[in-house]
Amino acid sequence: MSLHLSSALQPSAGLVSLTYRSRAATHISDEALATLGRAASSRNLAEGVTGLMVYDDGRFFQWLEGPVDGLSRIWDSVRRDPRHTDIEEVRVQPTPSRMFAGWDMRVLDHGHGASRREPDVGSLPEVVRRSPPARLAAFARELIAVRPLDPDPSARELVHLLLAADPAAAADLAYAAHARIGLLALTSTVLFEPVARQLGDLWDTDDCSELEVTIAMCRLQVIVRNLGVSGRTFTAGLPSVLVAPQPGETHILGSTLASELLWQAGCDAQLEFPATNDALVEVVSETWFDALDLSLSTAMRREDSLDPMAATITLARHASKNPAIAVVVGGRWFSEHPDEGGRVGADVACSTSAVVVPLVARALRRPRGVR
Repeated sequence: MSLHLSSALQPSAGLVSLTYRSRAATHISDEALATLGRAASSRNLAEGVTGLMVYDDGRFFQWLEGPVDGLSRIWDSVRRDPRHTDIEEVRVQPTPSRMFAGWDMRVLDHGHGASRREPDVGSLPEVVRRSPPARLAAFARELIAVRPLDPDPSARELVHLLLAADPAAAADLAYAAHARIGLLALTSTVLFEPVARQLGDLWDTDDCSELEVTIAMCRLQVIVRNLGVSGRTFTAGLPSVLVAPQPGETHILGSTLASELLWQAGCDAQLEFPATNDALVEVVSETWFDALDLSLSTAMRREDSLDPMAATITLARHASKNPAIAVVVGGRWFSEHPDEGGRVGADVACSTSAVVVPLVARALRRPRGVR
């Protein structure tokens, strides 16, 4: 077997995932990139390998997954391909399930068009994220946009541990899943948010109390905050965003995830937990913000909170130091009804925290009064 770290990858390992980065040897045209994608798809199909390739300004990042033998042969071919150089294996490890089932190879070209200038969301494994261009991390955003992702296999067990008052075991499971997935945006979408929704479903079917759900959500909140590793710095030119739960909302996971992803993207994000509308009004009236990200529960649907949220947004717009402040809303209700942002007077609604960065950018591009 020619894979690196082969001692950890015996044939009995089952599925294995491998990520690598490289640099194009010469300029690659759109047509050549499409040809490369078709060839990779055909080759991968024959070996039972699935995955994603991102091309960004002369750099490749590829995620491959499949059986050890097939992946080994693919990797041999990849390393011999003269179309790229500086090939570096990032991570290779067993995986319990495929992230890209059904994709022989999806190619995302992040090197053309206006999308290049949008802030990134999520993070690649640290060894990739440290290397320019960091905007390769935007592949998580594009992945989520083109294909709904199934919950991670560990989601149901995490729900059980959160409810069973075993926060240490719950944290260990969540940290292991995040290390395997490698991207906070993807972990949010396939693990944290599905876990929150499953907790809400258990309450909806009277299998647990709202107090139990709230305690479990608090434990999940602690896990997410402990995973937050951004440097809390911002990049000049990117928007300033006030992130807050709807006043009175006890579940603040959505705001925590959104603020972390905005921080990682370089936005100047300020996370607040206003208890009342007056407290929120005071913040937006004293400090200039380009945008307001306001969230309901990620667990409960909270339809009865829509009218209060509409009132909150109206007050915030009138009091804001920025008369053209953009408003983005999130929470389970909007995840299931993504077209209902206008119902509460928002510019856009966020179906998952993983796409909050491009949605803030989109809201800022919208003419005021157009919702």
